[in-house]
Amino acid sequence: MSEDMNGDEVLFRQIHPEWVQDGLPTSQGFRPTPKDGGSLSVDRSTLCTAHDSYALHAEVKQLATAGTWGLSVEEFAEVLVECRPDPIEATLTEPANAAHAVADFTPLPANRWKPVSQKLKTVAARRGRQHP
Repeated sequence: MSEDMNGDEVLFRQIHPEWVQDGLPTSQGFRPTPKDGGSLSVDRSTLCTAHDSYALHAEVKQLATAGTWGLSVEEFAEVLVECRPDPIEATLTEPANAAHAVADFTPLPANRWKPVSQKLKTVAARRGRQHP
């Protein structure tokens, strides 16, 4: 767990509509894709709301999302996924996001990513959709 992030802090994850079945996220929404470099993008609840996270993703960046789900830093740590702040400064093509953080899967062997993402999905589904 990052010393900059409290274990109780909830991290918001936007889930693509293709990764939702019957209103619940699938494990794919909690597993890095090849373009993700081994980390999931999340937003810190101490710096933004679930609505803010959703709005940045859907309205500002105009990316597809079925909603915002959340996992705590400690819940990630329980499956050996370390989280750390990763604020984004504005560029010509990217809006600023001071709340941005990453959940880093790279210390885990790739064959563990799917079972870990299944555990994360279960925990996030239990917490429920945070927005909308």
